[in-house]
Amino acid sequence: MTFQKVIHYAHRRIQQLFHKNPLTMLGIFVVGVSVLCVYVYPIVQPSELRVIFLDIGQGDAIWIQAPNGRELLIDSGPDQAVIERLGSEKNFFDRTIDFALATHSDADHIGGFPYVFDRFFIPVMIESEISSPTVTDRVLTEKIAAERGYRLTARSGERIILDQKNKVVVDILFPDQNPNGWETNEASIVIKISYGDTSFLLTGDSPSEVEEFLAQRYGDQLKSNVLKLGHHGSKTSSSDTFLKTVQPDIVVVSAGLGNKYGHPAPEVIERVESVNAQIFETSLMGSIECRSDGSTVSCRGEK
Repeated sequence: MTFQKVIHYAHRRIQQLFHKNPLTMLGIFVVGVSVLCVYVYPIVQPSELRVIFLDIGQGDAIWIQAPNGRELLIDSGPDQAVIERLGSEKNFFDRTIDFALATHSDADHIGGFPYVFDRFFIPVMIESEISSPTVTDRVLTEKIAAERGYRLTARSGERIILDQKNKVVVDILFPDQNPNGWETNEASIVIKISYGDTSFLLTGDSPSEVEEFLAQRYGDQLKSNVLKLGHHGSKTSSSDTFLKTVQPDIVVVSAGLGNKYGHPAPEVIERVESVNAQIFETSLMGSIECRSDGSTVSCRGEK
């Protein structure tokens, strides 16, 4: 039987079934449309990079999806709140996150990862070489070992290709050496995500001393459309020199509402305003979604 005859036969059978069981066929039609919306619709969307700063309270968790669908989760917040937030962004049936990266081992950045590993398969985990003698860090180490995926150490000069066709890349800018003996914030992994003419600079909890080093080493290469402020907007980060080097259009503060640390610090807000950047705070706006088409970036809060 030729392909054309098969199509013709199928068409006749559908007509016959519809006349005999219209409600059944209507149900099949609705299910079919739903499947198309879930699996086909994302494919035909414009080639956009999504960077979402998840509202997980006092901490960091950033979910990134390249135009080809590959994902990177940077940090996980302090607890299982990250699971609900990821559930709002990911396809319900998708139980894989392609890459995860822990900027450093403080609990407000890695406390949610054990819950993430319980729910999702993560084939590649990227970490700093420094660890903490805490229960949170030990539990995460055990989860990573049980996953049996690749465990990579971040070092400046390395590159992750999220989307080869659309040239979405993640460049590791820091640390540039083994950070053993450093304080955990000092060892934060700093990355720059680039897509076309747009970029995002994510600094973990890097203090101003690290920022000064980055500004001297990279100069204009740090310039980015979006900057996640270091250490949740603490006064120990986001120096004048660093902000003037990055020249962000948008800065994001990931912090909990009414947190005991007073993040973001008033002086940091003043510094940001002095470079004419727009401020987005998860504590006030909920999760903040940024989209890039390779030419421009737009961000909006969920509230």
